[in-house]
Amino acid sequence: MRLDNDGFLILRGLVNKKDLEKIQKEVNKDFFKSNNLKEESELNLITAHKSVKKCNVKYLSMGYENKLIDREINNLVNSKIKNKISELIDKDLTYESGGSIITLFPEELTGYHVSYHQDEDVSDKNPNRIHVITPLTNEKLDLIQVLSSTHKVGTFKHSLFGPLIKIEDENLENHLKNEIDITLNFGDFLIFYTSLVHRVKDNINSDKSHWMLRFILKHKK
Repeated sequence: MRLDNDGFLILRGLVNKKDLEKIQKEVNKDFFKSNNLKEESELNLITAHKSVKKCNVKYLSMGYENKLIDREINNLVNSKIKNKISELIDKDLTYESGGSIITLFPEELTGYHVSYHQDEDVSDKNPNRIHVITPLTNEKLDLIQVLSSTHKVGTFKHSLFGPLIKIEDENLENHLKNEIDITLNFGDFLIFYTSLVHRVKDNINSDKSHWMLRFILKHKK
């Protein structure tokens, strides 16, 4: 199984536009509310940041999450996604509450730099939590990088920088040769163990925002 060996897997075309409409609607509401904007009937998420720039907001939030967004993600996962992924990877999966939206605005609007890191300390080198990501818009997502097979290496030394973490471990150099660029089109899913080393590149020289739906699935060890 490639997921077990490499720590990640790309699944193509699991959802369509209609499947994500309710989640997009809740994200629209949260975006307007969070940025103190007058709500419009429809928001183009790819260019949403242009509405906020006019309001002189220095940095935009990197994520959007609330109970309504989590509820809609929960409904989508349990009705359409979980069983499909379970069949493809031959594992019995459960949804872990806390789904959210990650936003990758043009670099100058975020103030964040996401370095290589792990999402979880797995001391026994036997991960069972799977991070799931899919684009929320039709815009191609090509900013994610992973280091293949690092999910069973163990826990790298990390340090905090601002609100994020990064690896500061000389052992990281030994795994950079396994760097893989991920490209996701609308409907595609990236699944990877939370202990897999990964990062998101800066959204440089772009006037478009990238939006990702993310959640965690868990299987028995």
